[in-house]
Amino acid sequence: MLADYHRPVAKRGFRDIELVGNYLRKGKIIPDFVLSSGALRAYTTASKICELIEFSGEISVSDRLYFEGSGAIINEIRQLHERYSRVFLFSHNPALNEICLDLLGLNVSNLPTCSCVFTASHCSNWTEWKPEKVKVTQLLRPKELRNEHK
Repeated sequence: MLADYHRPVAKRGFRDIELVGNYLRKGKIIPDFVLSSGALRAYTTASKICELIEFSGEISVSDRLYFEGSGAIINEIRQLHERYSRVFLFSHNPALNEICLDLLGLNVSNLPTCSCVFTASHCSNWTEWKPEKVKVTQLLRPKELRNEHK
């Protein structure tokens, strides 16, 4: 059995990546910066979505997003350069659940794989980022996109 870090994206995962990537492209939702865990399935997801939305920038990789939990994710956010206003972050549960459900108050029981949580922040720069200053503006789950295409 492959270690979790090296586990690839499943077949349904690739279908979900395509659905989400097409949604983002149609909505012209393009990031200024992309940050991904180095784990194979997160990086593959980031790469494929960036390809679908024609993002030409580099994908920055941080293994802290995989190994060190929600505190590390928040620290990575706080270290983003101020020139970025729209950032895509690809990481893992349970850390993302902890941030989105517990700290941001998203009213769901779990974030399914390939979900997108869109937020708006009332911070003047990333160093000030904290959950109390963030509002969830949209939750996009692949299942909803699959249902739209039936």
